[in-house]
Amino acid sequence: MPSYVDPRRNLAQQRLGKTKRAKPLIWILLAVLAITILQDWVKSSLNSQAFYLSESFLFSLYWVLIPPIAFALKYALDRFGLAKLSLSIWTRRIYFVLAAMVAQILFFPLLVWLISALFYEHTFAYSQTLFYSVSEDLYKFLLIYAILSLLIFPRKIPKPPKSSEQLLIQSGRKTQILPVAEILCVVSATPYVEIHTASKKYLHQESLKSLAEKLDPAIFQRTHKSSLVNLKAVQEMKSRLNGDYDLTLSNGTQVRLSRNYAAAFKQAMDATSSA
Repeated sequence: MPSYVDPRRNLAQQRLGKTKRAKPLIWILLAVLAITILQDWVKSSLNSQAFYLSESFLFSLYWVLIPPIAFALKYALDRFGLAKLSLSIWTRRIYFVLAAMVAQILFFPLLVWLISALFYEHTFAYSQTLFYSVSEDLYKFLLIYAILSLLIFPRKIPKPPKSSEQLLIQSGRKTQILPVAEILCVVSATPYVEIHTASKKYLHQESLKSLAEKLDPAIFQRTHKSSLVNLKAVQEMKSRLNGDYDLTLSNGTQVRLSRNYAAAFKQAMDATSSA
């Protein structure tokens, strides 16, 4: 019998890991904020001007917006498939930098206005901060997001690993070799996956995402967030008239094809049939 793994414990461990990875970023942001405030103090001292810690802190908060803007844009590129368009690496970087700068210029005055309205005696007008950012900080945003674009869009795109012709199926203390060609579909059964062949079903101790990375994406396609199908095993596609489909495999098994994966699935099917 396979040992039971509590999925809630795995989720808690993943969240703990993300928290630990976020700590260095938080410390870096705090250090940058402190350096920026120190710079304002030195500048005020050299020019014999009054220094206000609260205002210096408020106008240094543009650093806080940089990580969420960068991550949100990266997520949008991946979510809507813009990163997969046939654009050069420099074109993608330019689009990212321009979009990030526009977001930074528009959201930072809003942040200053909101915080000053809630906690300060004087409320800074949105237009006042907007003009100040454009005149004083535009080059900073350009430099910062240009550097981030080099990290987010590296020049060398790693090649996907070669798919194996066999899989080691691990179920409890039992391990056996399964030819990949025999797999008809894979269904998530967290924390395991069910691997279906023409005559048998295997319970394997691995995530669907991890297993999908070992299989040839030209043959094995996602049909749902919790299922993976061998294109060569598909015998029939029947529309549900709502964007979803029912797939009938060679052994009679039916698998749902979600509308979110239908376009990519059909494209892969056409490529497989024409090959």
